[in-house]
Amino acid sequence: MAHLVHNLGGNCAGTWAYQDAAGDEVFRIVRLDGCRGAKPKQYRPLRRSIDGWHIGDPPGLLPLYGLPELAGASTIWVCEGEKCVEILRDLGLMATTNAHGALASDRTDWTPLADKRVVVCPDHDAAGDRHTKGVLENLGRLSSVPTINIVRLPVTNEGDDIEQFVEARRASGVSGDDIRRELEHLADAAPFKASTEELVIVRLSDVTPEIQPYMWEGRIPSASCTLLGGRQSGTKNLFAYDLMARVTTGSPWPDDRTGPGRRPASTILLEAEEHLESSIVPRLAAAGADLSRVHFIKGAPTDNPDRTRLISIQRDVEGIERLAGRLGDVALVVVSPITSYLGSVEQNSNEQVRNEILHPLKTLAETVGCAVLIIKHPNKDWRNNEPLERIGGSAAWTEAMRCVVFIGNDPDEPLEEKNPRRCAMWIKFSIGLTPDPLSWKIFVADSGAPTIRYLSDPVNFSASEMLVGKRRNEERKSKREFAAEWIAETLADSPMTAAALNDAAMTAVEEDRQFSMDAFERARKDMRDARRLVFERKPGIDPAEWWYWLADKAAPDWFVVEGGAGATSANDPRARVDPQTCGTCGS
Repeated sequence: MAHLVHNLGGNCAGTWAYQDAAGDEVFRIVRLDGCRGAKPKQYRPLRRSIDGWHIGDPPGLLPLYGLPELAGASTIWVCEGEKCVEILRDLGLMATTNAHGALASDRTDWTPLADKRVVVCPDHDAAGDRHTKGVLENLGRLSSVPTINIVRLPVTNEGDDIEQFVEARRASGVSGDDIRRELEHLADAAPFKASTEELVIVRLSDVTPEIQPYMWEGRIPSASCTLLGGRQSGTKNLFAYDLMARVTTGSPWPDDRTGPGRRPASTILLEAEEHLESSIVPRLAAAGADLSRVHFIKGAPTDNPDRTRLISIQRDVEGIERLAGRLGDVALVVVSPITSYLGSVEQNSNEQVRNEILHPLKTLAETVGCAVLIIKHPNKDWRNNEPLERIGGSAAWTEAMRCVVFIGNDPDEPLEEKNPRRCAMWIKFSIGLTPDPLSWKIFVADSGAPTIRYLSDPVNFSASEMLVGKRRNEERKSKREFAAEWIAETLADSPMTAAALNDAAMTAVEEDRQFSMDAFERARKDMRDARRLVFERKPGIDPAEWWYWLADKAAPDWFVVEGGAGATSANDPRARVDPQTCGTCGS
């Protein structure tokens, strides 16, 4: 075997033997340090066969690490890596792992764990979460599904595992027996995790009916998530800060349904786009918040004590729940914007959004009994004026919500108004009667920070009209009409090649967004059909060069109409069009 290790390069820093149930060695994992190439530390498998050792895995599924000792144990810990297994076994806990790390659990035979109690102890990083998911999926396929608990170690640094946990305890003078007892207590307190193949069933006769609790009576539910969307500059954050101010002080709500006497409560804020000192704190203070009850999560710890990483809902929602538990009176959690806290989740994936983001946040809301306000910017499909669809990304963002609020500008306000009335509309509310819209204007406090001041004026327009962002008392033009006007204005001075006109249209779409390329193409066809627009090929040019100009304007110098004095185009009734030529495209 030594010559194989030498051929691989590097120095052997450790070996771990994998055996079958009878105790015969099947293969071993070798750690090599100082290897040549991009990965100086490598783990390589060496398998035993009749003619000696070979590099690579044996055929078929691989055995669990330490397999012979597992048969007599009722509780087995599963962690990532052989080194962690040995640490747990030294403490007196039976443990095992699969070969080749977090992404290779499917290559191992997990049947020896059937009917056991399995305690999964993941590393404190994304790879640890992936390993746990893979282990659960494999255990769920067993004919006799084990009892499963997941122990999240109380460690803080990225990548910490059982080794760092035990080292920290020993450094504090804790004995091995006490460390083992602490781990056993964590396992006993850990929630039961059903396998992916098992259904969780609740008999409705065992459920005690409850009345839907509210943070803001009839508007913002507690123990639930609310999605807050709207166009940029729609003051979504100022609306959220006003909610936080009223929660932290117990001030009446704008519609004053509950009256005075609400107890002040704490709030938790995740804000990725606003500056803490110059924006968040001044605006909350201007709104009248009790800042001692606002808890801002700046990030999660890393190995570098001077740096933090951005929070990920995937990884850190349990940490948020623990913070809420320590505070004891959290009534509102604000996440702004949610897209900054997705981690590796793809916001357009229904499955990932539901399972990795919304379900954990819903569980957080229900466990803490608070409202979770999720702020999300709309997508850029400006052609779509349906607010629920514009909030965008995966449909799960709105389908999984019981309450969706959309904020925008009053379309009746003059376009030049610098401080238009803003409105909040409840565009989805599946827990009761849809609340009436609310409106406000921005008010600048003495500190110079903006806040909002609610108005009593009625709201007489729809969320779709608000999304369009133009005055309702104007005659609304369709995108095709805007495109036709643009074509006429663009060609008013001189003809243009088709390529140049298309390029100009794309630029106008990107900058003004009053029409789309689809509307441009339809308007162009309408104008040609109505003989308002001429489309001709310039002769003698290879490759072909096509031109556009308005029928009532001068044609380019190279264009000559057969017959008919004074004709400026083939569309001109004074012109004679060759019957062999298409009158539409000139071909």
